[in-house]
Amino acid sequence: MPTNKYDSNFPIRKNNQFELLVNASTFYPAIIDTINQAKTEVIIENYLTTSGKIFSQFINALLQAAERNVKVYCLFDDFGSKGISRKDLSLLNTKNIHIQFYNRIKYQKYLNNLFRDHRKIYIIDRKKAFIGGAGLSDKFDCDNANAWHDIMVSIQGDVIEDWLILFQSNWIKYNKTSLKPITQLNDSTVENKHFSQQGQVIAFSTAHRHQLKKQLLNEINKSKKYIWLTTPYFVPSRKLRRSLIRAAQRGVDVKLLLPGKITDHPGVRIMGQRYYAQLLRHDVQIFEFTLHFSHAKVMLSDQWATTGSSNFDRWNFRWNLEANQAITDLEFSKILEQWFKQELKNCDEIIYQQWRNRSYWQRSKEWFWGGVVKILEHLKRPSK
Repeated sequence: MPTNKYDSNFPIRKNNQFELLVNASTFYPAIIDTINQAKTEVIIENYLTTSGKIFSQFINALLQAAERNVKVYCLFDDFGSKGISRKDLSLLNTKNIHIQFYNRIKYQKYLNNLFRDHRKIYIIDRKKAFIGGAGLSDKFDCDNANAWHDIMVSIQGDVIEDWLILFQSNWIKYNKTSLKPITQLNDSTVENKHFSQQGQVIAFSTAHRHQLKKQLLNEINKSKKYIWLTTPYFVPSRKLRRSLIRAAQRGVDVKLLLPGKITDHPGVRIMGQRYYAQLLRHDVQIFEFTLHFSHAKVMLSDQWATTGSSNFDRWNFRWNLEANQAITDLEFSKILEQWFKQELKNCDEIIYQQWRNRSYWQRSKEWFWGGVVKILEHLKRPSK
């Protein structure tokens, strides 16, 4: 267990079960079904939350849970939840439902407004959790032709305790309505003994913002066979670029699956393209999605995998609360490997010789957005 409830250095735990859930048509029903079976408690911590079809389905499930006397705790990021209508907030203002907003936007706070809670965590009855990259928004709705693709992971086992500690350390800053004490979950520990997958919660906050970055670099540096990484916003640090290049040079299969023309932040895409030539020249393979926008944040390095809320970009590491689930398991890595191979079918590979001949207009955009990156990097990060 961490040295205190604010520490993000969680231990590796062995008795877990993880399931990969691909796209909203799979993970939203799974989460709602679990909420519908809740008996004691539902916990949600989320960034992007907007009123619409998906959020209405969750509201209905939460209201029914509250009627069963289930305690509901929702921590929404204030900026990410600006899309929640007053009507929906009014519906949730009922007995047994407690809602708080992380870091309320206030003009007088200046740069402190940039600190955001980017985590996506759902915990039901302290026995099952769901984490990943998807928010509560119709942007992920598979009935939408332009739906964002994403994944979530269903979790059972000993790491549930660490996800609870992570949530409660944030919750008590905004609401003195205390959750029941987090113990060793004795009634669940026996049940978890038949789970065999190894996992570790990797989180970072304003106090521990280098934890996930260090873990990623460590896994890249010791990889032997392959490193496959996908992220919707790729603005890599010098250390990350150097680690990827060194891995490729020692014969590791390094593949990056990145956004193509379909993206919600074209400028961020160009920021990442500034580094394509350097990476391609050193045998890092780069692929861009052609048919859809992938919002998934996943890295697979041999038998080690991580997924969650982190975009692996410099802004992410500097300003946001993030949380990922690391998994070390041969069976799960094979499932994730098949998912990556399926995703590659929807990508075009960027060829180094062709990229070298890109237009001057493309190069000028890279120069401009490179300047924006430098400006953002020089923003003084206030103490919080």
